[in-house]
Amino acid sequence: MKDNGDNVKITVFTTTGCSETVAYFLEELTANAVTVYDVRDLDECGWDYVEKGVRESFGQEVRVVAYCAESDEEQILGRLKEDLNRVKEIFGDACGSLRIQTEQAQEVDWLKEWQKNFKPVVIGDVCVCPNWLAYDGDCKNVLKIESGVAFGTGYHETTSQCLLLAQNYDFRGKTVLDMGCGSGILGLSALLLGASHATLVDLDQQAVEATRANAVFNGLEDKCDIICGDLTEKVSGKFDFCFANLTADILKRLAKTLTAFLADGAYISLSGILLSLKDEVCETFEKLGFTLAAYSEKGEWCALLMKAGA
Repeated sequence: MKDNGDNVKITVFTTTGCSETVAYFLEELTANAVTVYDVRDLDECGWDYVEKGVRESFGQEVRVVAYCAESDEEQILGRLKEDLNRVKEIFGDACGSLRIQTEQAQEVDWLKEWQKNFKPVVIGDVCVCPNWLAYDGDCKNVLKIESGVAFGTGYHETTSQCLLLAQNYDFRGKTVLDMGCGSGILGLSALLLGASHATLVDLDQQAVEATRANAVFNGLEDKCDIICGDLTEKVSGKFDFCFANLTADILKRLAKTLTAFLADGAYISLSGILLSLKDEVCETFEKLGFTLAAYSEKGEWCALLMKAGA
């Protein structure tokens, strides 16, 4: 995210147990590196001495901090409050206050700060690599990501698990739907793995613009349709495979809609699911005739690969 003038520092107060979940939502919304301030980290470092006042500076609650441009503040806070309400519903009092604090921040080029932390990441047979870096590894399928894009870099467990689990499937010659595409990593990776065509859909115009930029940069624009809007209003036909890296509640709510776009024997890779909600999501899709083909979990998150039919 470029520095367009004033910037806003967003702090969410939570607990150690929920800090990773809160950090995930903040990172997805701001497309910036997120910092977690937890006094317990001092204890885990095993230091013999901590300077006076350092421990007190952390406060009682864990602080999860991110930054955004002032022009994006209203939209980000609106979506953040919705996400935190879901966290509260799931974790209850265990998530702490989830209080949001905003304040003006010093002017910083947040894009450059973000670039410092964004390195190539290999996910199975695909390497997601920033376009300002050269990749000299052995991975043959390299997806270059434009600088400044939002909504996903491949680092988070939800994205990496969704893509890695999907590689149990042979994409060659298949059609793919990427629902809630973000920066397009999942759908565009499927094209690198041999899919004949991908349809990538997101409700957020900024995400669609990021996906389109990435498609062009990788020479994949002729193999995909990139759509901003509602799935049922803008998309038609049946697909062989679907990526749905969303959240558990959205997956359950959209299950019938998503599966209506899948051909007989199609697969769907479901991610963005907290471990505690795995069974609920799995049962929702099983009732629609899907069976669990593969499963993975990492940290607090899991992903499900499900097949239509027995």
